[in-house]
Amino acid sequence: MPPTATADEAGLLRDARAGDRAALGELLRRHERRLFNVALGIVRHHGDAEDVTQDALVKVVQKLDDFRGDAQLTTWMTRITVNQAISLLRKRKTRHAVSLDADRAGANGEAFSVGRTLEQARELPPDHRVQEQEEHARLRDAIARLDESFRVPLVLRDLDGMDYQEIADTLDLPLGTVKSRLFRARLMLREELSRDESRGNEANSPA
Repeated sequence: MPPTATADEAGLLRDARAGDRAALGELLRRHERRLFNVALGIVRHHGDAEDVTQDALVKVVQKLDDFRGDAQLTTWMTRITVNQAISLLRKRKTRHAVSLDADRAGANGEAFSVGRTLEQARELPPDHRVQEQEEHARLRDAIARLDESFRVPLVLRDLDGMDYQEIADTLDLPLGTVKSRLFRARLMLREELSRDESRGNEANSPA
């Protein structure tokens, strides 16, 4: 975020804490769409993501006076949203036991980027977009099958654009753990997509 935006937001935060409802509304408006996208990436259901976002914003309002600036406001609000989303996932009882053994990452750990894959599709001509939309649906379904410990950092990195340290701060994890989980998440995602492709080939093969 540019310094001017940061300074402007600091003013909004100060005024919101002083009881300025307009400042509070503007502060929430600036973050609502991004927090919704984070929630949607985690819970994979539009209605649930809306509920998570609204619950998160309510908690932001309730806890605004507790924010001490130890982290960026964006990181703090994202942490609240992630916690709300994870709470919803646990209520769904969809967690799976997944090994957290660390594999060695490549030189930059970016061998497979969900965000880059989705971004490239926006540059395609219209006649190619239907197929790409189908592939993206499979990609999102595969993300939804990842355990939350891998899905959450993947969403924050590839879809929300956070850097490793911001993710570590948001999830209260060591930086090395974040990098390890991201690498594992991409490997697991590629495996899920490969299985989907194999199943599709089997379904389309002649009897």
